[in-house]
This record gives sequence, structure tokens and C-alpha cells, in this order.
Amino acid sequence: MAADEFWATIPTDLPDVGSGEQPQRLGNGDGSKAGFTLKPDDRRGDQPPPQEEGQPLEPLEIFSIADFAGKPVPEQEFLDARHMFPARNVTLLQGDGGTGKSLLAMQLCMAVVSRSTWLGISVRHGGALYVSAEDDKTQNHIRAAEIAQAEGLDLASMSSFRIACLAGKDATLATEDRKGRLSVTSLFKRLELTLANVKPQIVVLDNLADVFGGNEISRSQAKQFIGMLRGLAIRFDCCILLLGHPSLTGLNSGSGTSGSTGWSNSVRSRLYLYKPTDENADEKVRALEIMKSNYGPRGDPTNLKWDMGRFICTDKPERAGADIGKADRAQRVFMKLMRAGLEHGQTYSPSISARTYPPSQFAASNEREGINKREFERAMHLLQDKGDIKTVVRHPGTSREKTLLVIANENG
Repeated sequence: MAADEFWATIPTDLPDVGSGEQPQRLGNGDGSKAGFTLKPDDRRGDQPPPQEEGQPLEPLEIFSIADFAGKPVPEQEFLDARHMFPARNVTLLQGDGGTGKSLLAMQLCMAVVSRSTWLGISVRHGGALYVSAEDDKTQNHIRAAEIAQAEGLDLASMSSFRIACLAGKDATLATEDRKGRLSVTSLFKRLELTLANVKPQIVVLDNLADVFGGNEISRSQAKQFIGMLRGLAIRFDCCILLLGHPSLTGLNSGSGTSGSTGWSNSVRSRLYLYKPTDENADEKVRALEIMKSNYGPRGDPTNLKWDMGRFICTDKPERAGADIGKADRAQRVFMKLMRAGLEHGQTYSPSISARTYPPSQFAASNEREGINKREFERAMHLLQDKGDIKTVVRHPGTSREKTLLVIANENG
């Protein structure tokens, strides 16, 4: 089928994979089901219609924090158990050409629709949409068949995995207007209609250079484009995975960044797929690293290797029972390091982005006794739950106001 025909012929009712059950949805964060009603003025991501001259201004839509009182605290949801793909958000996966971004993304989509795992990681199940602007239908067929054969999957059962091949066509979702601002294209609006029909858990946009028609080094345009995609992720209750290439500077520095810092700053999660720098490393070896995570820990890189047409994780699983007593040890070491720091005048912040965030500081200590940052984070949460440590506000209502993490029975 031609690419132009695809968008207009998506059926409104798609069967779930194999079981006949409805796909598990991420929901709206309040336990309700997602519902979609497209309006003519509601098809621009999170960008409102332009304000007409002379039209009266409306105040911002606001709510009171008191509305939270007495309600259960919602948990941040993720597509995966490793917390790489936050729900209703945009994740940026960057990697040099030929490292295998498209292959890895297709493996993820196939895991979501086939109720299997991705690199040994549990993922939510449902539909998937892959917008392929770099590879044609033949290449996608080859890639999918190789993954299915290697993983023992049945392609015939994956009717809820949809692909739009736009290779050789204009795949631009937003372009720069004469005033230097972004405007959505008709393809963006067709994508919205497709999302309303397919209702996927995961949407892959391959690749940033093809779908973004603005100035890549413009921070404001990068932020605006990610905002448009975030609007889609929120409205259609899905994760959006945007693939991109790093700049030469990003490659040389090992950061994997590209163009403006606005790209990394605007997404809530950024991943980097790269070949190890060791000159003796196997050409089939890759590493997948979480370079930014607003809602979870970064952790150690996941080591991968190309095998029989797909990537496999080569990290050794922990021995059964190897973690017995480790949680208690992590809490003991956490308290030891925190107490020592407080005695020397150190303060600690509960904010994951703060320089004084305890798990980050303790993981770099020579006294950490083999505990890593992720384990320190789990220990911190457990200690908070037990009431051994707590947050306090110092100098409230003044310019010196600070939220600190303290030992409960020693700091009142």
C-alpha cells in the first residue's frame, strides 16, 4: 500500500494481539479510560490557536494545591520496568548512523504488541505505530521478519503493530514560518487522526532530521517541537520515541547530544546508543545508556550485542538470592554516610537534580561498600517510608527557604 493511502485507511477498531482482550492502556492518570474527540482547533500538539487582534485575553486555567488533599498520590507510569520510557512523554533515542536505533525501536514495538519482553525488560502491552521516514517497506519487512524469527514471535498475531513508510517522501511534521516560529503540517494533522484510530501504547518517529523542518540549533524551536509531540503523548495516552543522530561534538564528548541543548532539556528522558570506544571491541557490541531521566535513576549502561538479526542484552543476571540482605545493607550504609556528612555540616536535598542529592553523592564515596546509586535510591525511599529520614523546610516564606533531607530522630 502506498504511504499516502496508509493514513486514510487505518481501521477504527483493531484487534488486540492474540488473546482477543483489549490492550492494557496507560490510562489518564486518574483511573479513567482515554477518550478522544478531535476538534478543528485542537490539532496542534499543545500549541493553542493564535490570538486574534482585539480578542479579549483569558486568564490561565489554574487549580489549587488544596485539591490534592485527601486524594491518593499518583505514581509516575512507564512503558518499561527499567523506567526508560515515561508515560505520556517524549523520549529521545540518539545514536550515530548504523548503530542500530531503528532495529532497537522495532524490537520495542514488537515486544509491546506480542506480550513479550524487550532486552529482557518487562514492557506494557498494546498497539504500536512506527513512522519510518528512512526505510522503505521492504527493509521494514526484512527487519521485522528477522526479529520475529530470532525471538520466536508470530508476525501473523501482530495486527496491532502499524507502520507508515514515508521514505523518499516529505515526512515533515512541523516547518518554520516567516517569523521563525513552527507551524504544523497537514501530515501532523493526519498523524493525529491515525493516533485516534490506532490508539497505540508506543509511537516511534524515525527520524528527527526527517520529521522536523525547523532550525535544529534553535533552542526555542526545539522546545516548541517537543512540546507539540508532548501534547500528542498526553492527549492520546502514549509514549513517543523520537530517534535522532548526535552531532560531531556529541559523538566526541560521549554525550550523544545534537544541535541545541533545547532537545535534551525539553524531553523527560534521553537515551544514547553507542559503540564502545575500546578499539578491540566486537563490532556487534553496543551500549544503551540513560543520559537523562527526570522521573527515575540513570543507572549503569545496558550492554547489548547484535545476534541473529536483533539485539540481546549481555549483562549477567543476578544470582538467585544474591540480593538477600542487600537492601538492609544499603540502608545501613546510607545512614552511615548521611550521618557522617551531617556531622561535618553537609546538607542534603531530596531533589534528584540537586548537587546534594544523597544517592548521587554516596555512590561516589569510597565508603559506599559496593552499593550503587540505584540501590541507594531504593534505600532512601525505604528509609523515608519507615520514618528514619524525612524532609523538612528551613526558613519557610523567606528567600532562604530550603527543603532538606534529615535524620528524623536526630534533627526533629
